[in-house]
Amino acid sequence: MRDKQINIQFGDWTESIDELPDGEDLDSLLGNIALHIGRIMIEFNSLEDTVSFCIKEIMSRSAGFDEMVYVFLSEMRYNSKVGSLINLYSQMINACEEHKQENLRKRLEALETRLREASARRNRYAHASWTEISSKNYVRVKTKAKKGGVFHSYRRFETEDMVQDCDYIEKTQTVLSDFDELIWLCVQTS
Repeated sequence: MRDKQINIQFGDWTESIDELPDGEDLDSLLGNIALHIGRIMIEFNSLEDTVSFCIKEIMSRSAGFDEMVYVFLSEMRYNSKVGSLINLYSQMINACEEHKQENLRKRLEALETRLREASARRNRYAHASWTEISSKNYVRVKTKAKKGGVFHSYRRFETEDMVQDCDYIEKTQTVLSDFDELIWLCVQTS
């Protein structure tokens, strides 16, 4: 299997990852992957909207207060929303029947892991330097300055990886919706 990520010192990249295409070659290469990157962004934005909606549903039970909740949500980044939602769900678990709490906490922990992984997968694409994609699909994803010099991390993006990441993000939204439905049912029957 080929390496998905390599770390190299500044200036050594051409020998390690191949040459960078330009002009029409770059446009063609980017055109082939733009659809996948766009779908990842759309699915992630939909997931973030679902996280916001779940918080709003916990915090506000009337249309008049919905807008006030969205005032705060609009100022929050995704990771802050996830942290807040997990904390709110934890409080809701406390209101459930005691014999259901352990299973719900395990599912909540798995949900949090999945929500954070979805963010990490999205960020791979959102923060990559796409105009520096090599003909072997390596893209600079991170730059670090250290005492020994400047180092770049490059990641190889294959179409199959993009489809899997998109599917993962889409499935995460389903997992979140299922958990939200379950926790509300649990609270209402306690």
